[in-house]
Amino acid sequence: MSDPVGPWWQQRKWRAVIAVGFTYAVTVFTATMAFVLLPEIAEHFDVTLRVVGWVVIVQALVISSLLLPLGRFADAWGRRRALVLGVALFAVGNLATGLAPGFGFLIGARTVAAVGDAMTQAVGTAALVAAFPSHERGLAVGAQTTAVAFGAASGPVLTGWALGVVGWQVPFFVIAGMASLAAIAAWVFLDGEATVTASRRVDPGGVLLSASAIVAMTVAISDPFDVGVGSPISIGLVVVAVLATVGFVRWELRRAEPMLDVRLFAIRTFHTAAAVRVLAFSAATTWTLLLPIYLLTVRGISSTWAGVVIATTAIGMAVGAQLGGRVYDRYGAKTPAMAGLGAQAVLLVWLAGLGVDSSIVVIGAVMLAAGIAQSLWNVPNNSALMGSPPPESLGVVGAFSNINRTIGNVIGQALAAAIVTAVLRRDDLDVPLSDLDTVPGAIPSFLDGWRWAFGVAAALSVVAVVVASRLPSGDGD
Repeated sequence: MSDPVGPWWQQRKWRAVIAVGFTYAVTVFTATMAFVLLPEIAEHFDVTLRVVGWVVIVQALVISSLLLPLGRFADAWGRRRALVLGVALFAVGNLATGLAPGFGFLIGARTVAAVGDAMTQAVGTAALVAAFPSHERGLAVGAQTTAVAFGAASGPVLTGWALGVVGWQVPFFVIAGMASLAAIAAWVFLDGEATVTASRRVDPGGVLLSASAIVAMTVAISDPFDVGVGSPISIGLVVVAVLATVGFVRWELRRAEPMLDVRLFAIRTFHTAAAVRVLAFSAATTWTLLLPIYLLTVRGISSTWAGVVIATTAIGMAVGAQLGGRVYDRYGAKTPAMAGLGAQAVLLVWLAGLGVDSSIVVIGAVMLAAGIAQSLWNVPNNSALMGSPPPESLGVVGAFSNINRTIGNVIGQALAAAIVTAVLRRDDLDVPLSDLDTVPGAIPSFLDGWRWAFGVAAALSVVAVVVASRLPSGDGD
C-alpha cells in the first residue's frame, strides 16, 4: 500500500509513527517513573523497600509471560484494535494505581497496567514496521527507538521534580490521561484494515508452556524472593524452564497454526539477531542498574542531577536511533551493529575505571556516547530481526524481540548485582547498597565489584560483536 502524495501528516507511515511513538513514549515514561516513586510508595503504605519492589517485579513477570500470546492475538485480531485496547487497559491500570486504598489493591492495579503494557509492546513494533516499505524498515525502528528514548529521558527527570511539588499519586493520574490520548491517537492514525493476518484460533498449550518457561526462568535469574541462586527452589525453577521450553518447541512443531513458528530459528538472520539482542542488553543493563547507586551513594549528588546524568543516555539513544536506522536502510545490519557493539565495549571498559573523584560532566558525556552506541547496534539488529519472518508473523516476532530484551535485562541485572554483592561479602561488608557511604571500607569494596561487573559487561559486548559478524551485510538472510 503506497502513501498518498501530500503533507507528511497524511502519509500512512508518519501517522503510524504518531500513534505508536506516542504510546511507547508514555509506557516507557511510566517504567522509568516507577523506580523514582518506589520510596514514596513504600512510605505511604508502610511497607519495606523489598516488598515495594513487587511494584516493578509484577510488571516484569506479567509482561514477559504475555508478550508472545498477545503478539499472536494482535496478528489475529488486528493491530489497531489490539493497540487501542492495550493502551486503554494501561490507562485504567494507572488511574487505579493513583486511587489505590491499599498496597494489595495497588499491586492489582499494576497488574492491569502491565497487561496493557504487554499488549502495546506486542503490537507496536509490528504496526510501525508494517506501515513502512521494506527499504525504510530501519527508519521505522529508528523512529520507535527515538520515542522510547524520549520517554526514558523525561521519566526520571520530570518525576523527580514533581515529587517535590505534588504527591506520588499525581504522576499516575497524568499518565492515565496521556495514555487515554494515546488510545485516541492509535484509533485515529492507524489504518483499520490491517493487519488481520493470522488465524484466530487460540493455542492454549503454547500460551501455557511459553508463559511457564519465561516466568520460571525470569524468577530463577532475578531471585525476587531472595532464596539464593543456587538453592533447590532456583534449581527447580531452571528445570521447569528447560522442560517447558522443550515442551513448547515440541508442541509448536506439531501445530498446524503455531503461536510462534519455531522453524523461524532456522533462518540465520533471525537466530543471530535474537542472540545479539540478549547478549548486548545483558551488557548494557549494567550501567542502568549500577550508575544510579554510584551517583547517589558513592558521589552523593542530588536525585535531580543524577536524573539529568542518567537522562543523557536516553538523549544519545534518540540521536543514535536516527543514525542507526538510516545506516541500516543503506548498508544492512552487520556493519553498524558491530560498530555500535564495539563502541559499547570500549565505553564499558572506561566506566569500569571510575573512582570517587571522576568528573560528573565527563561521565555525562560518556553516557551520551553510550546511548548513541546502544542505538547504533540496536536499531539495525532489531530491523534485521523484524525483516526476517513473513509479514503475517510480524506481531509475534515483535513480541519475541521484546522478550529478548527483557531476558537480556534480567540476566545483566542479576549478573551485575551478584558480582558486586560477592565482592562486598568477600570483604565482610554485606551491607545494603544505600548504606555504602556510612560503613568504613564499603565504597572501595563496591568500586572493586563495580570494576569486575563492568569488565564482564564489556566481555559480553565483545562476544556480541563476534555473533553480529554473522548478520547480513544487506537486507535479508
